[in-house]
Amino acid sequence: MKKIINPAQDIGNDIQMSFDTRIIQKKNKEIVSLEKRELNIDSLLESFFNLSSHPCLGAHSVMNTKNYKYNIYSELGSETDAIALCKNIYSYLEELPRNGSAQLYSYFALFKNTDFSSEVEFEEKLWEHLNHVHAYDVKNFKWDSSVSSNVDDANFSFSIGERGFYIVGMHPHSSRKARRFPYTLLVFNLHEQFETLRKKGKYDKLKNMIRGRDEKINGDINPMMNDFGAISEARQYSGRRVNENWKCPFHVKS
Repeated sequence: MKKIINPAQDIGNDIQMSFDTRIIQKKNKEIVSLEKRELNIDSLLESFFNLSSHPCLGAHSVMNTKNYKYNIYSELGSETDAIALCKNIYSYLEELPRNGSAQLYSYFALFKNTDFSSEVEFEEKLWEHLNHVHAYDVKNFKWDSSVSSNVDDANFSFSIGERGFYIVGMHPHSSRKARRFPYTLLVFNLHEQFETLRKKGKYDKLKNMIRGRDEKINGDINPMMNDFGAISEARQYSGRRVNENWKCPFHVKS
């Protein structure tokens, strides 16, 4: 699958970019600052979602089949970048199969700003960004009728282009190893993919394998992970552990 590259980043066809922003990583309890690091995005993604070090078999499948696209943005929480992301996902959706494909697909949005002071700050910026995305999307599309737009509803899923998405937020300061990507990253997975797996009787087996791998690799199963329809998936997007009184800072526009 051909990858979308944001022309505004001027990184050419070699799929490399130079980050001038400061990137923070924790290594051996020391904070390491990386300046102007040359990266091959494909290699970065494939290395992180490696079969031996990451629990998500779905992500590994996406990497193995090259069924992904990505764009590079400047700032999480930026209205300009949110609109650009929305438009890029529209283009991404146009190329995807709509007839219950057995293969998995993902869209990756990478952001240059990664120096969040805490998981709470990342979560705030994530939902600020998604509010901007929705404000633009609602002008062009209705909410996906197969999922709920109520963030407190157990059937909630975020909608872009009238298609439901399960969103995975990642950043260097995440408390979960599986979410501790070296840069700010949002992963958009179509909700209908999981429904297709359920219809084919493959979802539960895959889910149990992933949770078993999560426990083996990370020491425990992510306490925020729940099946769709059990509790609102909005609680899972940022990767931060939240309590039962958590209120999602997302507002649906009519």
